[in-house]
Amino acid sequence: MLGYLVCLASGVIIEDATVSNPNVPAPGAGGTASSTNITVPNTAATASNTDATTANTSKEVTAPKILNGKPIEGFWGIKFGTTRDEAKKAILAKGGTLNSGSSAALLSFSGVTFTQRRLTELQLKFTGGKFYEAVASYPAPDETQVLGTFNTIVSELNAVYGQAEISKSFEPPYADGDGYAVQAIKFGKATIMAIWKTVNNNAIQLQIEKDLSMSLYYTDGTLEKQKDTKKSTDY
Repeated sequence: MLGYLVCLASGVIIEDATVSNPNVPAPGAGGTASSTNITVPNTAATASNTDATTANTSKEVTAPKILNGKPIEGFWGIKFGTTRDEAKKAILAKGGTLNSGSSAALLSFSGVTFTQRRLTELQLKFTGGKFYEAVASYPAPDETQVLGTFNTIVSELNAVYGQAEISKSFEPPYADGDGYAVQAIKFGKATIMAIWKTVNNNAIQLQIEKDLSMSLYYTDGTLEKQKDTKKSTDY
């Protein structure tokens, strides 16, 4: 979950709220949409940003800073390491409905309201029978509200865990600050996320997905590594 963080910019809150027509297809080789008159970023106009764009597409991984806020010890009162049955009871008690397809390694719930926002799905993940990760999925807001909603959730978490690291990665013809951030995300040309990490090696990550929904991860770093170690023994 955390292995693909790119180009972290400390404490930056995204201010670019310009969005595009939701029906605009991915930009063609000429830099314009093939079936509409909507213009995408002009590569000539952004030529001066070549170095910045190259840096944004770098695959170099930078470790997030360690925060001094509240320790990340679990999700919504459920401690990392909790058994599957205990975790299931906790979410059912909060009004969640267990979805079909749940397994020993994954519990999926619908009908959950978290931080006064209705989720499309809540997943709890387990390794060795122990809870190690929660994934809260928020529905996509209106395009004009995507970055504002992201910033609001970031601010709420900052108040509890300390200032997040903001990661923004763009691929040409898009660049940070060009006014096309939401369009770039939709076309798979940009990734925007925030991450909080505390001294116990646990982390929270908020990411805008390609369909403009948002995923909020709470992860136990130690148990996650144990899961990956178990996978490697299968070879």
